Amino acid sequence: MFDSRCVVQIESAQRKGSGVEIGDGLVLTCAHVVGRGRRCTVVQEHRRIQALIVYQHQELDIAVLQLSSHHRAFPSVLAQAIYPAAHPTFSLAIAHGFPQRSDLVRKQLTTTSGTLQATAASNRVLIRATCPVYKGMSGGALTLDGQLLGIITSYAEECSQGKCHPRHDCSFAVPVKFLASWLPVLVDNAKMASPQPWHNLMPRIDAAVETAITAEAARDVWKKFPIVSKL
Repeated sequence: MFDSRCVVQIESAQRKGSGVEIGDGLVLTCAHVVGRGRRCTVVQEHRRIQALIVYQHQELDIAVLQLSSHHRAFPSVLAQAIYPAAHPTFSLAIAHGFPQRSDLVRKQLTTTSGTLQATAASNRVLIRATCPVYKGMSGGALTLDGQLLGIITSYAEECSQGKCHPRHDCSFAVPVKFLASWLPVLVDNAKMASPQPWHNLMPRIDAAVETAITAEAARDVWKKFPIVSKL
């Protein structure tokens, strides 16, 4: 079962957001949360830990962080991850994250529930759900039946008469299974007694990412949802 304690808060020079600790000192989050810097801070059960940004894919809006120290162990989050197609539309989904809302206690992990609506494309680049999400929840977890389904990225907006209003009940996430072809490369390297420098792994990872989906395909998916607000 998914352990919500693996959802952490992330603070970068750009903004505050959320992340999901996947084990071996690695954290998944959104690229727009950490920006284009090299380091950020992870808040983990009131502990502030420096983290190195070891990989980013701007089109997929995914980033991987390595914690400078870690003392917690969770069951393999990735091994429990599932495809959206494994469950029918309208299955109950839960969003986990740290919203930056004035009516909530600061740094309080929050969960909201909704239904899985659809994937945004046949290649499953994005999952759409009705879980209410708010600014600060980007990089958090979308779960289904106690298993990790995706990483929260954004919500839709409705615009009329020149004004836009957030649709917090129309949220999007990147399926974790979509990352299965390249994320284990980073995980396996983190487990090594003498890991390779991260930059040595980039050609292999980039090739795997492009095999899964090209950057142009990712852009095409976002074009289907032109009014989307990053959290």
